[in-house]
Amino acid sequence: MSYPVSACVFIRDCFKGAFALFESLASVLPLCSEVVVMDLGSTDGTLEILRDITAANEKFKLIIRDGFPTTDASVFADLANELVDFCQHEAVWFFQADEIPHENLLKLVEQRFDEQRFDLSFWRIQFKENFQVPGWYPHLVHRVGRKGAFEFVDDGMSTSRTWDAEICSDYDGGWFQKWGALGAEGIKPHVDQMITDIGLLGGFRDNIVDRKTMHRPFWHEAEVIIDNMQADQWYERAKNNPHWTKRKSPYNLPHILRWHVGQVRYALRPELLEAIKRDDTRGMIGL
Repeated sequence: MSYPVSACVFIRDCFKGAFALFESLASVLPLCSEVVVMDLGSTDGTLEILRDITAANEKFKLIIRDGFPTTDASVFADLANELVDFCQHEAVWFFQADEIPHENLLKLVEQRFDEQRFDLSFWRIQFKENFQVPGWYPHLVHRVGRKGAFEFVDDGMSTSRTWDAEICSDYDGGWFQKWGALGAEGIKPHVDQMITDIGLLGGFRDNIVDRKTMHRPFWHEAEVIIDNMQADQWYERAKNNPHWTKRKSPYNLPHILRWHVGQVRYALRPELLEAIKRDDTRGMIGL
């Protein structure tokens, strides 16, 4: 069932940057009665698909802007707060376009929503090299709150209330020092109660240079450097890294992401697009 919760996200060029926006939309759709999407000048086909979705699914509200107001990382917090104001419901779930909640986390969220608990922080983890190794270890992000009670700050990654909100997980952070030892093993605690953040080096090798190029101005970087290498040097090395074409990850990824493992360029499956239009994505996300 859906709840009186508005989900909201902003995007530019989902396909070029491999942001996996449509997987994140499919994930929140069953739980939220409104989904607000702001497009910031996409030129790669993203906007046209968002128009089609909005025409087909009355839950969606599409806001179109010509581009980012400024090229500074602080604009991400400004846009997140602006989106919250566009939402019709008091309870709001802001998410970044490349954040994919695991289906087991979604089940925990459903339980909280059933109990009218709408102030939630989530653990988020980032992988790299085709979801084969950790990029960042787990860190908290505040994503669900009530209007007027939370505000995104700094570079918009989270709010000033990250640790004040209820942590929606059985994970208490106590595994931090053990993750290094577990890195080479198949047991990875509590990943199934986290958000997978695609991140710069996450899952799609052939999109990474474009994505880094898109992000570089916001952090005022003079050139495109990836993993401490020039972009062309990084790409040549990545093409010779067998991790990028493995068809399975050693981690318990969200169900909706498993199809993408080993795909070197992001693509939208037609059946996923149709499920979003029909407002029928529970099966696609493994619920």
